[in-house]
Amino acid sequence: MNDFSKSPLFLNARQIAERLGLSVRQVRALAKDGRIPEITVGKNTRRYDLDAVVAALTTLDNANKENTHAE
Repeated sequence: MNDFSKSPLFLNARQIAERLGLSVRQVRALAKDGRIPEITVGKNTRRYDLDAVVAALTTLDNANKENTHAE
């Protein structure tokens, strides 16, 4: 039997937005700017690894805090 509990959780933009308290527009803008990773599935379908997005946003938030304190 496969253990899928350690598999990444791939969600669409709406699902990521709901879980993180963002708008779908914000999720898509962050991905377009390269601030969060996205996976292209097919021609027009994008998916997001929840753990990777959270890690990217945490890193981005920490970098912003360090830059704010340095000024």
